[in-house]
Amino acid sequence: MRGFPFAERALYFNDMGEPAKINQIPFSKESETFEQWQSDLVNLGTIERHVQFFIGDKILEGETKKYIERGKYDLVSELTGIEKSLLMEYVSVTKSISLLRNKDLPYSHHREVAKLAPDDQEKFLNQAAEKHWSVSTLRDSIKKWEIDQVEKERDKEREAKAPIIYHEDCTQFLKRFEDKSIDLLLTDPPYSTDISDLPTFLDTWLYDSLNKIKDTGRAFICIGAYPIEIYTYLGYLLFASKMDWILDCPLIWTYRNTLGQTPDMKYNLNYQLILHLYKKTSNPLDNRITNEMFSVQDINAPDGRIGNRFYKWQKPDMLAERLILHSTEPGDKIIDPFVGSGTFILKASENNRLAWGCENDPEILDIAINRGCKLI
Repeated sequence: MRGFPFAERALYFNDMGEPAKINQIPFSKESETFEQWQSDLVNLGTIERHVQFFIGDKILEGETKKYIERGKYDLVSELTGIEKSLLMEYVSVTKSISLLRNKDLPYSHHREVAKLAPDDQEKFLNQAAEKHWSVSTLRDSIKKWEIDQVEKERDKEREAKAPIIYHEDCTQFLKRFEDKSIDLLLTDPPYSTDISDLPTFLDTWLYDSLNKIKDTGRAFICIGAYPIEIYTYLGYLLFASKMDWILDCPLIWTYRNTLGQTPDMKYNLNYQLILHLYKKTSNPLDNRITNEMFSVQDINAPDGRIGNRFYKWQKPDMLAERLILHSTEPGDKIIDPFVGSGTFILKASENNRLAWGCENDPEILDIAINRGCKLI
């Protein structure tokens, strides 16, 4: 509401709707009529509600006319008996509110909106006047609005840096990247139990993926613990030594929270392998934390009982984050040709890495999108 501009340092509106200075507000020590008595109370109420503005205006006037030094309120404090801290507040609010003062609201309401932008000041002052809000109600409304604004900004930020996911197979996906352009390959391809011809499957993507990695980069490939799967992958990756890759001793991810049925003839499987490849030119690992530097990573699997399991082959967030932080820096590029529910690229994005992945199963793709991946 812009009907209370104080352009003339005014705190009062006469019967014609015109502003008047404080010393022009008529009231008498003893009213001659009932109407005069009513008018006196209205005018005194106006003074009481807005006197802080008048003091702020007077201080600003004194600074303009150089009666006082800017920001030095010793003389004003002496003349008014008001503490300098309060005088500074009056001036700050007076400057902030400027032409947006609402004649239907006291200074206390204006003080609550002083930190807001002019358009937001006007919006909240109008609502407070129309809905007869108390100061506490106005304060709560502003706080709720500010929280909503922060959440909206966070949503925009999350969307802007969301990891990108493509609905396509790994061979199409890998064509999107130039050789030696990626800092980390972090992926969890289908296990041998889901692939009828594992060698043919590896021929379609494994060496091509390694070619995409910079000479300073690394690769982590999660596989099952089945003998034929281990045998086949090791055969392929030992051959990768001709591409200057060094195959590290396999990492072990072990978990203790998915026991299942007790087997009669064998031990219950509670681990998977992570194949780690690097080059002599790869950047050093950053695994200085003692319990993270070992080849065995003991981390519980995602558990549907506590609501953090979205997909049957989902890897734990903690495992993903460790591998990412150990091997990359903020701004590095990470790919996952078998993105599944999106854990690897989501954790990469949360840690300020650039990440891309692909998934050819629409149902699994939806899980990744619902978790925060951006479909392109």
